Amino acid sequence: MKTYLVLQAFPSYKQFNLTDQLRRAVVSIPTNIVEGCSKDTQKELIRYLYISSGSTHEVEYLLLLSKDLGYLKEIDYLQLQEDVVSIKKCLQF
Repeated sequence: MKTYLVLQAFPSYKQFNLTDQLRRAVVSIPTNIVEGCSKDTQKELIRYLYISSGSTHEVEYLLLLSKDLGYLKEIDYLQLQEDVVSIKKCLQF
């Protein structure tokens, strides 16, 4: 949710490029966790958890890129980065 609020401040010409990619990656994290939990085997669950983990890495990079391009304030970046690191820790197994 925080990510969506921060993305509203991005320049309008970036609304359909970087922001869309970041939104998709952010939504992919819990979506894959939920989908994995609905599977019949632990192997399938683990597969979806790996996909979620990959999405956290994508989000981490896209946040850094957004900050480096000047679209994201340092304070917002640090807060979101802290959230991503927390999620990554939860997905370590």
